[in-house]
Amino acid sequence: MRVIYWIPRFLIATAVMVTLIPVAKALTVDPSTPPTPTDSKPETSQAADQAYKENAAAYGAWSPVEGLLRLEGRPTPDRGMVAWLCWSETHARELRALGMVFHDEYPNDLRWLIWLRATVNEPPRYWKDCVHGANAMLHSTKAKGAVLIDGEAAAVWDQRYPPLRAQFLASPAATHDDRVSLLANELDHKMWQAQLVLNEGRKTNFKLREAQQAILELGAECSDANFDGEFNWARPRQLADQLLSFPFHEIWRLQADAAMTRNAFLAAMAQSVSSSLRASAAAHAKVTDYADPRAAQSIEEQSRADAAWEAVDGELRIDERPLVSQRPEAYADAFIAWNEVSGRHLRELGLKFHDTYPKDPRWIEWLVTSSNRQPRYWKEPLRGAHALMDKTYLLLGGVAVDEPAKAAWEKRYPALRAEFLASPWATYKDRVNLRSEDLAENFWNAYRSVKGGRTTDFDVGAMQTEIFAIAAESLSSDAKDIQDGRGWPAVLADDLFSYPEVWRLQADKAMTKEAFLAEAKQSPSDDLRAFAIGLERIAEYGKKPLDLHFTDLDGREIDLEKLRGKVVMIDIWATTCAVCIDNMPRAKELYDEYRSKGFEAISIALDREEDRQKVLRILKKHEIQWPQFLDTKQDSIARFGVVSVPVVLVIDRNGFIVADIRGGGTEQFEPLIRKYLDL
Repeated sequence: MRVIYWIPRFLIATAVMVTLIPVAKALTVDPSTPPTPTDSKPETSQAADQAYKENAAAYGAWSPVEGLLRLEGRPTPDRGMVAWLCWSETHARELRALGMVFHDEYPNDLRWLIWLRATVNEPPRYWKDCVHGANAMLHSTKAKGAVLIDGEAAAVWDQRYPPLRAQFLASPAATHDDRVSLLANELDHKMWQAQLVLNEGRKTNFKLREAQQAILELGAECSDANFDGEFNWARPRQLADQLLSFPFHEIWRLQADAAMTRNAFLAAMAQSVSSSLRASAAAHAKVTDYADPRAAQSIEEQSRADAAWEAVDGELRIDERPLVSQRPEAYADAFIAWNEVSGRHLRELGLKFHDTYPKDPRWIEWLVTSSNRQPRYWKEPLRGAHALMDKTYLLLGGVAVDEPAKAAWEKRYPALRAEFLASPWATYKDRVNLRSEDLAENFWNAYRSVKGGRTTDFDVGAMQTEIFAIAAESLSSDAKDIQDGRGWPAVLADDLFSYPEVWRLQADKAMTKEAFLAEAKQSPSDDLRAFAIGLERIAEYGKKPLDLHFTDLDGREIDLEKLRGKVVMIDIWATTCAVCIDNMPRAKELYDEYRSKGFEAISIALDREEDRQKVLRILKKHEIQWPQFLDTKQDSIARFGVVSVPVVLVIDRNGFIVADIRGGGTEQFEPLIRKYLDL
């Protein structure tokens, strides 16, 4: 359960753009290459000459639309949600305006289909005051006053959209996936708008019956046999889950006479040809306490609960969190200290909310979110942060801890956790995230203790068992078609293999690495199987020289075999990985120092083609000169068992992989370089 659902929708906007590619295949002109007189314009034929000019003009008009579709310059959420939402609002309005102009001037150019799908997927809200609108959206309770809307601009779109929609749906160039996406995004937007209106305490004109029918119709369109796009396969379930969620219960109550009952809706879903929708029906059928848990509360009690939740909700946001994009030492200390203070305050507020309003399901959001910001109860947060930044972790043993507060939480948490895992309001994703965050936090605490020379009672064997248990549950009925949370088993396994110090101490009490990988290869989790297979492949590479050849970003043909006789570092990274980028200055220092002694470097960026310019900007900023491969097909993930980046492989002079460094900093680089250069 989530009280606010809109954030994941923004986060996947870029991924959705990848699904627009099939439309481009039907374009009348290649959208990426403008026509030139030498290859497009006939020397004779006046009609062809005119067509050439029109195509050139259309290309010029499409370029700014295409630029906006790439979402370049979009700030990341950690820079502040208000700034992020305001950028998105301005960008969405500009995209909509430019796209309408393009369609009106070139109605026969099918690229407008790409634009319409994108603008419906992420529509503007037409706020007059962007900051006010963003702040209202960030709160799940009543907004601070009604948000003013640019009614004139909104009315223009409302008038233009119906014929555009009809033209899109009737176009032979629009794929089945395109049409499903457009219809799903329409309903999605209506539901978010209804939720925001309800949060502000106003009435909504949202029609429950129409939404129910639309979801069932989408389910009919998304059968396993009638489908051509992976992203939209689960859309009926996502929309149904949203409609059946806690924030919409008031609509179900008010429109009970005009819509299908919940049981009737679930029965219809259970008969759908969409396995996604059937899985949703099975999951929601388990929820017997459907009535609003707060229905018996008086208006005054509900208001007090809303006010109490607003304090928790405010602490859930990360607007005031220090930035860590450059990660200078003092800045990282400030970030960790902020997380400690905020995490402790969040825990106190959420615990009080749960105890005061135990039937209010919003506490579910608090517990699962706070699991990612677990405080360590340091008496001096800055000192604790500085000790945590010390990679030896020796200083952590000397940081004073508020033992009574820590003990009080440890006494309360097991019962809270059991209540959470048994709650019908906790989704599969919620349960997996809580269990996995707990496991990861306990593992890292054990690792830091071992590195700092302290004892630990962490059980590696129990962690291995839990990893396989979470992986097995990825095939349960309420997990089917839900991707969020299913990657955790591989992430946890990656931690075990990347930081083996704890494992070594319990070698006689846990599965061997070979036994673990053998079982992982049989796991129902695709990610865990891929991880195990990738590690086995790397082990095989240790028995024979690694074969790697590609065309780098500068057009050079790179063949690892031609680098025999040199020690090579292969850096696998991504533009979304802050640690990867932070490692670049040190990597460059080592490259400059040891290149003349027989050292070489190669980088593999796990990014999409549309991220090419972003990759180049980062490389230019850090003055990286060695070969760079843009792995748009993500082949390196399976080949090298990549679960998270950075991953650094060290290749000896004979071409064999001799070191596999995952998820850490740069402190291991120089000793390995010197070792294999025989220095």
